[in-house]
Formats: sequence, structure tokens, C-alpha cells
Amino acid sequence: MPDYTFPYFAIGIAKLLEGNRYSSELRYALGQLTLKDWFPQIVTASGLLALCRQPIETWWRGEAADSVDVLLVGDRLSESAENYLNTLRKESRYTDSISGIAQLADNDLFRQLLLRLRQEDNRARAQSEYVQLRRFLIEHAFATKSDIRNAFANTLLITPSDVRDLYMRADDMSLRDPQANVYYNCQRCGAVPIEEGIPQPLKPQVCGAHCPRWREGWEEIAPSKHLLVLRRGVQERTLIPGVPELRLLAALRDLHAAHGTIGEPVLWPGIDSYDIAMQVGDALWVVDVKDRGGNFGRFLKDIPHHPDIHWHRAFYVYPHEREVEKVQVQLDWTEILSDQAFLALVAQEA
Repeated sequence: MPDYTFPYFAIGIAKLLEGNRYSSELRYALGQLTLKDWFPQIVTASGLLALCRQPIETWWRGEAADSVDVLLVGDRLSESAENYLNTLRKESRYTDSISGIAQLADNDLFRQLLLRLRQEDNRARAQSEYVQLRRFLIEHAFATKSDIRNAFANTLLITPSDVRDLYMRADDMSLRDPQANVYYNCQRCGAVPIEEGIPQPLKPQVCGAHCPRWREGWEEIAPSKHLLVLRRGVQERTLIPGVPELRLLAALRDLHAAHGTIGEPVLWPGIDSYDIAMQVGDALWVVDVKDRGGNFGRFLKDIPHHPDIHWHRAFYVYPHEREVEKVQVQLDWTEILSDQAFLALVAQEA
């Protein structure tokens, strides 16, 4: 008989994050765990959430999803947990339970646009407009309807309304600093939420000691009734990982300008099949940029091949400032390097 404990526990935790302390999914899972003598009969919400920020392998003793490394990062679903729930949603048993989770709903909006562009016959146009869309989202945590209309006035496949749907009114979210009466935009992780009157970056581990607040300071945005801000799920899954992608792109363009044997790097080829592709000598290299370092490698699979992009070498590249003690992992054909090590390799091969 299948064990539904972990799927319902993951769904219940996602709902707990959104304020539903008594979801049927969480009550079922906790009941099963209590029967198995994993948890005491009384467990606090804060204790549960703290546990979910620890690696699954250190505390979950039963059957769990191999693809989930940790359920929560801060007070948000981890990328692996979100991917897991999206996979569960395809099973009829879980569809209704998952449909109301806001973080997944935010990212569905972007995912639907991506799928629509991948189905277009005019692949070159779809590729061009996808790059335009994604760059705009990465570079505009805050925007107005006018900004969006101007930026997408001439696109054929993506409408300003499509882009507007990826944003919310800034005043509808807990973002305004009540003392300074401003919004904050972090150049690394976007709009900064205000929690109990204190600015708290959405993903503080992305910045750490390198956060712009400690140097030039966050960008201050004046309140306006016309101001929009990216939905949190889009900020987390598109803007935040996109910042190191654009940073690596800029460094590769510098190398391209300096070395004739390095081709012009291409962003999100195959309509986001990879993050960057570039010709190095006679070989085509593809890159998937990760916004974290450390032990993430043990959960990675080899970068897949693509029927229309015949590459020779594939790389996972992560920001060097996020490198911690690495877990040794050996993939069949994908190399894992920091951005500094990758750039040095490109220069060496030029």
C-alpha cells in the first residue's frame, strides 16, 4: 500500500506557510507521524517549520521524495520542494489539495507563458521575445503599467497584459518601510519585504556579506499608486536566479570581445533549454547557472541533450561567493564550477 505521509506533509507545510494551520493534509500527516512515534502528540507550528529548514535526510525516517533536499529555505518553499509539488499536482489524488498554494500559482503564470512560446511556429521570434521578457523581469522588480506598455509595445507573441499579470500592486504587499516611507530594491534579490517593521531580504543567503545594503545601500523606491512589484514566486524563481545569469553573461561578453576564438554568448537558447550557450574554439558549450554553491551538487542530474542544440561540453556554474565546503559529486558529462573557475577555463581554452 502506498505511503501518502510525505506528499501530504509537504502539501500541509506549504499551506502552513500561507497561514492555514489546520489543513486536512497536515493533520493527516502529523497523525501518521505520531502513530509512528516520530513526533510528540503536541508539536508547535514554529517547531515544524524549523525542522523543515533542515536537510530531509537528517530527520525524515520514512519514504520521501529523492528529489527533495530541504522543504523550506527561510519561510518559502525550496526550489526542490516546489518542483516536487508541481509533479504531485499531475496526480488526481493531489490536484485539488495543491491548486490553492499561492507560491505555485505565481510561478504557473510564468510557466504558461514559457510553454506558449515553445509551441510557436516562429521559433526565432519566440526566442527573441522570451529573452526580452525574462531580462525585463530580472531588471524590473518594480515597474508601472507605463513601463510595461513601452517595453512590450512592439512584441507580437507577448502582450503587455501577459507581463502585467506577473506583477501585483506594490501597496497590496508588505513592502513599504513604515519609518522611511519607501520601498527597497536589492540589486541581487529584488523587492525587500518588511517583517515586523524591519527590512528582510527574500533570500538573505543569496547576498550574505556581499549584500548591496552594506556598501552602496539598497535602491529606494518612492511609493506611488501606479507602482507594481513582481509576484513573490516570480521574484524567487526568475529574478533572483537571473541576476547571476546576467552577471556571467556580461563577463563572457568581455571575453568574447578580447578573444576572437570565443563566440558571442547566447542567453536562454532553445527558449530556456539552457541559460547560456557559446562557441569556444570549435566546440559549443552550454551552461546552467545556479544561484547557490555548497552541497547542491548532490541533487543535480546531468544537463540534458537537446535535439536542435548539439553541444560538446556542459557546465553547472554557481557564484563563487556562495562556495562552501563542497560535497564531491561525479556526473557523467556535466562539470560543476564556480563562475570564477569557469571564466578562467574559457579564457584558457580561447
